[in-house]
Amino acid sequence: MRELGALRRDASALDDAGYRHLPGLVTGHALVKLQQAFVDALSPNTGDPSWVVLQQRLLADPRVLGVGDAIRASVTDWVGPVVAHCGDICRVAQPGHVTRPHQDAAYSRREDALTVWVAVVDVPLHSGPLIVWPASHRLGLLDHGPGESGVTDARLTDSDWHGGALTAGDAIAFRALTVHASLPNNGSTPRLSVDYRYWPA
Repeated sequence: MRELGALRRDASALDDAGYRHLPGLVTGHALVKLQQAFVDALSPNTGDPSWVVLQQRLLADPRVLGVGDAIRASVTDWVGPVVAHCGDICRVAQPGHVTRPHQDAAYSRREDALTVWVAVVDVPLHSGPLIVWPASHRLGLLDHGPGESGVTDARLTDSDWHGGALTAGDAIAFRALTVHASLPNNGSTPRLSVDYRYWPA
């Protein structure tokens, strides 16, 4: 992979590049409550939750749901009326984890959806932040391998990627056809994040 290009923040990026970087989208009490929801769900007193149990705990938590509801207003400004909580996912990416390049539309079967990925903790480069292949949404739905092997398109090897270190509360909004991945988490702590997904109303 080439050196990462800078993430775009301009309003036209969502259409031009298929994504938009939103620094500090979640701040203040909302961010603190979101972080505490993860702490509570992962508390040693609750045991080591499976993926399903973790989703059940967090996606029923008003502190998590409230952030998604608040972001919905911004998403409506960008793309028109939307329905919130359409396949939200809370992620705990352990050290060593890497997310392969993929398009959400390959799994959700919704090419018109929008995801807003929110960093719950600071994500320096060594902790595996989200990265995106700019303008890849214009390529349509690409071939994906079995399971979580991701996109098999040969153009990946020569593509430019945008990404960078992120601060807790930063977000990246991207379209369902935008190819995205993560750098490997080479740190010593989990990377915590939430995917808030929205469908046209």
